[in-house]
Amino acid sequence: MADDNVLTLEKVFDTMDKKYYLTYVDYRDSLDDSLESIQKCINEQCMDSLYEKTDEWFNDQEWDSISEITKELEANLEEEFGEEQVDAFFYEKEDWIRDEIYNRNNSTPFDDLLRNTSDPIMFYDLCVDIDECGYDSHMVEDNIRVIKKALGIPQKNKEYDRQLDIMIQQASYGGRLVIYFRGDIKEMINSSQYNTIQFANPMIAVIDTYNGSGDNTDIQGITVTLPYNPENVFLDKLIKYNYTYEVCGMIESWCDTTCVKFISKKYRKPKEQKQSGLYAEIEQDEKYKATYKAGKCTFGDMDYNRHRNKKYINEYPCGTHCMDCGTFWID
Repeated sequence: MADDNVLTLEKVFDTMDKKYYLTYVDYRDSLDDSLESIQKCINEQCMDSLYEKTDEWFNDQEWDSISEITKELEANLEEEFGEEQVDAFFYEKEDWIRDEIYNRNNSTPFDDLLRNTSDPIMFYDLCVDIDECGYDSHMVEDNIRVIKKALGIPQKNKEYDRQLDIMIQQASYGGRLVIYFRGDIKEMINSSQYNTIQFANPMIAVIDTYNGSGDNTDIQGITVTLPYNPENVFLDKLIKYNYTYEVCGMIESWCDTTCVKFISKKYRKPKEQKQSGLYAEIEQDEKYKATYKAGKCTFGDMDYNRHRNKKYINEYPCGTHCMDCGTFWID
């Protein structure tokens, strides 16, 4: 027969609440300042980067919560079993008690953080280059054909030619063809089970992320279906000369016309999922940053602020010269 005056794990567990919330996420807490980690999670299709970023904060909270819960349990049991027995028992069974508290943890900090995080503006790179054409009508027509092919619009369908014409001419430096949208972070990170992405009423753009230019237009009434490659999804704010903020200063809802849907689709023939060439551009920019941080600068880096020794020369062609590396900005 069990001794009622002897403390056991079962009696400790019976004293516990059925659920505990070891972490607390305030409504003002979010991942809005963790865009680099979000980008990595989308591209790699796992949460590891976000876990690494928030582990220390969550772990500290959980440890503090468990300490408080343990103190409360001890206080509740001391009246029946005495302080000496409770202290000795909790010291001996600390790991078991802590594990049971963890098992009853009902907090969902990542879900809470994701829920509080704004849906960022993203774009999907179609890996299609649009040539600089100025006002050359033949080159404009060639680019229209390229865009319509990429979007799956029949060449005989002339409904969208006028707006594509305007976009191409206003995107004077050419660039990459992309589709803009606002993405649900959780959905984007957990999309690896799909091989196809669809964009209904897409907001398309031709963007030159090197010079900082481009133009856009929304194509109402069509659905673009593409083989899905998560490595072609980019958070616009992370791009140096991004179209939304640096080039145009758009409001957050500017591309909300685009509706995104993931599906699994059987293809008769395997379709190649091209990888965006933007990675090479991003990698080069990181090298420019590193060189500047080391106290030097790089020829060809057109970021005016990454050159220290600049001088304006008022001779044709007039412009500013970097006296260290030779980079030249023409007026």
